[in-house]
Amino acid sequence: SPESAAFRFGGGIFYNLFEKGKNRAELRARKNIYEQALKNYEKAIVSSINDVNDSLFHLKSSIKNYERSKAISGLDRESLDFKQQKLDMEMITYLDYMKTKEQLIKSRIAEYETRTQCLIHIISVYKALGGNG
Repeated sequence: SPESAAFRFGGGIFYNLFEKGKNRAELRARKNIYEQALKNYEKAIVSSINDVNDSLFHLKSSIKNYERSKAISGLDRESLDFKQQKLDMEMITYLDYMKTKEQLIKSRIAEYETRTQCLIHIISVYKALGGNG
């Protein structure tokens, strides 16, 4: 019947209209999910870059400290050698020599501590770059 055909035709139109609305809503929802995932990804990238920069800064700083402490340790070693010569010529007391030796030991400990810090910061850079750990 013509009424039945018109109803089917009209129902098909309404169905398509509702279906389009549903499809648009799904598209908007998926777009929002995608945009949120993109924002989270961008935050993760920025955070990772900041972690790498921080780790590199600390590494550079610890390398400078290590070089300084190594130089000081070298100077203390030279001073001890000089004090040894003076001690051999009996120009200083054994106590003065031992004080210089104690200073050398302290500077060597500081050198090893700063070297350890360098190694720790190397590991931090490795981790910030995505290394396992």
